[in-house]
Amino acid sequence: MAAALVVGGSAARRVAAALLVAAGAALPWLSPARPLLRVLLSLVALMAFLRTVQFAFPPGPWPGRLRLWQLFVLFDVRRTRFVGPAVDGRVLGKVLLQGALAGGAVLALTRLGGLPDQAHALARVVCAAVLLYAVTGGSSGIMQFGHRLVGIEVPSNQHVPILARTAGEFWGQRWNRSVSQWLRLFVFRPLARRHRPALGLLSAFAVSAAMHSWLAGVALGAHAAMMMGGYFLVQGGVVLAERYLNARTWPAPVARAWTVIVLLSPSPLGIDPFLRVLGL
Repeated sequence: MAAALVVGGSAARRVAAALLVAAGAALPWLSPARPLLRVLLSLVALMAFLRTVQFAFPPGPWPGRLRLWQLFVLFDVRRTRFVGPAVDGRVLGKVLLQGALAGGAVLALTRLGGLPDQAHALARVVCAAVLLYAVTGGSSGIMQFGHRLVGIEVPSNQHVPILARTAGEFWGQRWNRSVSQWLRLFVFRPLARRHRPALGLLSAFAVSAAMHSWLAGVALGAHAAMMMGGYFLVQGGVVLAERYLNARTWPAPVARAWTVIVLLSPSPLGIDPFLRVLGL
């Protein structure tokens, strides 16, 4: 985290920040070999890296108070606005619903043992997808609810991902928008301007694959890293194919069915490491 706070325009500050990021990346490897602990430490190190890059190449000024705030949230703090403190019942309701879904998914995952192999594999994928969807949506909602209590309105990090009509819309506009915005700004746009949009798109997914591979690899080893990375590389190919197929023009039922299929079909590559980290 210190790296994101010290980085600046001078070469010395950037070198210092790079050394601090490297030290943070080494910490998970030195921790006890407990998958969940290592993933949590890796997430902190990854967040520090993302924010360090964001502050080192800013589209605008980043004063210290904004940097400190940005380090701990999953939205662009410059897009917030101050409003009257309030209890947002709508957001609270969504958080409670997401919590119930997450609890139900965990309970179901612990009771799949008696199913035949194929049914077990399918149920495991569906339950894990519901769990991941609920946890990410709930986390975003908690941030929104907490900030609104003190009078700050913030954008949601999740934008109803289930309504996506293409995989490109899912990853680029609805799912984990803070990371997709980072990838768009620091990977996609520089390459798309200088070369081709397709190269920028595939590079963005390759960087995403590397990030997720590192998280899985630190916790579970090389095989899990390859599985996790493979899922995001497949998604990059899917999004590129959608552009050539002009999937955005398809009828809504066909487009949504396509999106569910291409997201879930290869998902065991990412779901297996995710559930192993949780011990499920």
